[in-house]
Amino acid sequence: EAFRDVFGQAVARATRGTGTCALMLSGGIDSGAILAAARGFRSRPDAPGLLCVSAVSAEDVEDPGTRAENANILSLTRGNPAALTFTVPVMAGTGEVIEAADAAAVAWSSRHPVDASLYIPSLACVAARRHGARVIMSGACGDLVTVSPNHYAGTWLWRGHWLRALREASAASRVHTYLRGQPPWRILARGAAASLQPSFVRRLRARLGLEGNLRRIAASGLSAEFLQRADLRTPARAELEERLARLRLPGAQRRCATLASHLEEACTSFNPVPARHGVEARDPWVDVEVVRFFLSLPLQWQVRQGWTKYLARRACEEALGPEVVWHSGKRHHGPLVTRQLIVDAAGWLRDDLARLRPLLARYLDAEVLAEADRLLADPAAIDFRGADQLNALAAFAGAVARYAADADEGGIGRRI
Repeated sequence: EAFRDVFGQAVARATRGTGTCALMLSGGIDSGAILAAARGFRSRPDAPGLLCVSAVSAEDVEDPGTRAENANILSLTRGNPAALTFTVPVMAGTGEVIEAADAAAVAWSSRHPVDASLYIPSLACVAARRHGARVIMSGACGDLVTVSPNHYAGTWLWRGHWLRALREASAASRVHTYLRGQPPWRILARGAAASLQPSFVRRLRARLGLEGNLRRIAASGLSAEFLQRADLRTPARAELEERLARLRLPGAQRRCATLASHLEEACTSFNPVPARHGVEARDPWVDVEVVRFFLSLPLQWQVRQGWTKYLARRACEEALGPEVVWHSGKRHHGPLVTRQLIVDAAGWLRDDLARLRPLLARYLDAEVLAEADRLLADPAAIDFRGADQLNALAAFAGAVARYAADADEGGIGRRI
C-alpha cells in the first residue's frame, strides 16, 4: 500500500495538466507499473487519457523471450481504446501508425550515437506526437531506482539466516534477471565473498573495473593515434578518481551518490530523443518521493524469492495480471528494427562509408572499416551482431561528418 500511494502520486504528478499523455509500454514491470497506477492498481482495461504506444513483432519469432514480450503487451492493451501498436520489423504501406519511411527518417536524418540504440523509443514518440500527445512517459529509470545487490543471498548468510540464504540462492538461479541459470552454490559463494570483503578490496575492485573500461575504450576500434592525439584517458582518469572518492563515503551516502550519477547519465542520454520529435519525456520512477522510498526500503522488500523489484510486482499484480508481473528476463524488439534498417540501407551505407573513408581513417583502425566492407558485401547474411556493429559505425560516421563540417565553418567541431 505504501508503494501504491507513493508511485500513484508520482504518476498523477507526471500526467497532471498534460491533456493527452502517452506511455511507452513494453511487456516489463517498469512501464507496466505506470499503467497499473493509471488504472488505480485495479484490474481495469481502460486507462482514461493515457495513450499506450507499444512495439510488437510482425510475425511469430523464434526467441521465446520476444514471444513472451508480445503476449504481455497484447494482454496489457487488450480492450483499451487508447492503445497503439506498431509492428517490427517496420512494415511499408500497411496503413499502420509507423511505416518503413518513419524508421528511415528516425535512423538516418540525425545520426547520433545515442539515438542509434533508441530506435523503438524514437518511433514511439513519432506515433504519440501524431496522435496529439505532448508528453510521453516511460519506465526508463526503473532499473536504476529499484536496483538491488546481486549478492543479496550472501547478505542473509552473513546475518546468520542460513536456510533463507540457500532458498534465495536457489530461487535466484531460476528467476533472477541477472543470475538466472547460475548454480545456487556459485551465487551463494559469490554473495558470501562480497559480504565478507573488506572496504579496501571493494575500492581495489572498483579501480580495476574502471581501468578495465579504459582498456575496452582502447580496444573499441578507435585508432591508437587518435586516442593519443585526443588524450581520451584524461577525462576517464578524472572519473576514476571521482568514483573512488565516493567509495570512501558511508554506505547510505555512497548509494545516494552513485544513484544520482546513474540517474543523471540515464536522463541526459534519453530525454533529448523525445524532444527531437516534439514531445516531453517524463519518468515517474525518478520522482523524488519514489527515489526516497526505494532508498529507505529494507533488503527483504527489494528482492525476494529470486525476484528483483519484488515490492512493485506484488503491488501491481491485480492490475497487470500474474503473467506480466512474474515474467523473468529482458527482451525487446530493438534488434529487429536495427537489422531491418541496416539490411534495407546497405547500398546507401556502403556508398556513404566510401565517401567518408578518408575522414574516418583518422579515427578508426583499418580493420574496423574492412569488417564493415565485408558485412555490406552480402546484406542478406547480416546477423543481429553484424547489424549492431554497422549501426554503431553509421552513427559514429554521421557524428564525425557533422563535427568536421562544423569545424570547417569555425564552430565547436574545430575545438573538439
